[in-house]
Amino acid sequence: MSVQAHWSEATVGEHGELLLRGLPFDAGEPVDVFVISKGAKPGPTGSTLRDSVLAYQDPLDPVAGDDWDTLR
Repeated sequence: MSVQAHWSEATVGEHGELLLRGLPFDAGEPVDVFVISKGAKPGPTGSTLRDSVLAYQDPLDPVAGDDWDTLR
């Protein structure tokens, strides 16, 4: 079974309805729908991690390699 994904941007209508047209799926095919608000507020801490990385130091090096008994 292969998973096919499709991204689309839409605006919620006056009565809370959402109309999606031109989806690349067969009629009658069951699909999952996941809706995210573009105006979503940050989490309970009041901040997000977006744009918070200042620099990558050795991004391809193993992390906590000394902590794993199986690597010794």
